[in-house]
Amino acid sequence: MKKTLQGAVWIIIVIAERVMLDMRRYPFDRLTLQSHASAHDEKRTHRPDCLKTIVRQHAVISDGNAECAEELQNEHQCDIRPEYVTIPQQYRCGDDCDKGQYHVDQNDDAPCLLSHMPPVYGSPMRCKGNFANRIPKATWYSMYMTSLIGVDLGGTKIAIARFDAKTLEVQFQKTLPTHAEQRLPKVYEDMRDLIRDCIQPDTTSIGVGVPGLVRHPEGILVRMPNIPGSENFPLLDTLKKDCQLPVCVENDASCFAYAESQLGAGKGASVFVGITMGTGVGGGIVIDGKLFRGAHGYAAEIGHMLLQPGMPPYDTADKRGDVEQFLSGTAMGKRCEAAGKPEDYLEGAVCAFMRPEIFREIAWMCVNICHSLDPEVIAFGGSAGRALKPHLKAIEKELGKWMLPGTPPPKLSTASLPNAATLGAALLSQQS
Repeated sequence: MKKTLQGAVWIIIVIAERVMLDMRRYPFDRLTLQSHASAHDEKRTHRPDCLKTIVRQHAVISDGNAECAEELQNEHQCDIRPEYVTIPQQYRCGDDCDKGQYHVDQNDDAPCLLSHMPPVYGSPMRCKGNFANRIPKATWYSMYMTSLIGVDLGGTKIAIARFDAKTLEVQFQKTLPTHAEQRLPKVYEDMRDLIRDCIQPDTTSIGVGVPGLVRHPEGILVRMPNIPGSENFPLLDTLKKDCQLPVCVENDASCFAYAESQLGAGKGASVFVGITMGTGVGGGIVIDGKLFRGAHGYAAEIGHMLLQPGMPPYDTADKRGDVEQFLSGTAMGKRCEAAGKPEDYLEGAVCAFMRPEIFREIAWMCVNICHSLDPEVIAFGGSAGRALKPHLKAIEKELGKWMLPGTPPPKLSTASLPNAATLGAALLSQQS
């Protein structure tokens, strides 16, 4: 009986420890680490070049920097004790242990390193060699905050932001010109370098919104009309390899729509449609809190819905007559060349002549959306979309002329989040 009870207690302890180790967000706080050592047979080799040290409060990233380590040891008076930790792939370096686990041994002669480590993912890991026999149980710490990165790759600018994963507060943000004329390889390099500068040791994932079609789940760019050279580019795999973090690639308007549906103008709506009107026109559909991608991942390409087939509002070889040719900021600039700045399209007297046409065209677009999706809310974003705010009543009036009698109209709104595209990309990256 006693043995049975002891066995049961032992099983409960093992299960509890396994559950603790498997909790995806169970975090580390401050860890005192010593340099990595490996053991092969009876020979132990000190490998300070292997350990990648990440010291967040000092913004230091080094490879076995002994001078840095000694300085930190003196400053923080960290003690050396045996323990082991599991850290994300981008900070792994050795083949000595399965799944990239690092070991810390009190007998190593390198100075200790005070480091902030990201959250643990996965289960306990077993190590190879004699060194495995000396590893004690892990020391667990709590209350470590993680971060997410969201990128909005636009036709004219690249915006990036790092968010606290729990509060979604902005920790860092920056914007650079896209230089689309230099083609995708250069645009990708600029974006990748910007992301690398933004990554912190606690960053767990990266989300990127792109202005074009994305093949899911591969994350391959089918094409981005405003950035040449993007055809069939494997963005997800390339960025994942370069940054060594989980990556999510989505259409930029879908990122915008997802953020607004969760936290902004569409919060609480069962069917929400977000429309971005900037360099181009994009869209995103969220149904019951989930992003709707369609059968092949190409849903909500609202900018390519036909509005007046064969009759674009300006002279062009492309006679599709789709929404983007009428309602993008680029199109409005061609329709009113006297405008000195984008704000002139929908404000002031310079372009007043075309506003009734624009309001009617927006109403036509919304009618098509309403009779196919029956949304509760339609929200407009992008530079031109946000400028619609003082004109929503006029658009609603025009909408009423074209809706089928008795059909409930949606609520029209402009975006309420200042950073919906980057925030949406970051939020969607958690699902990667």
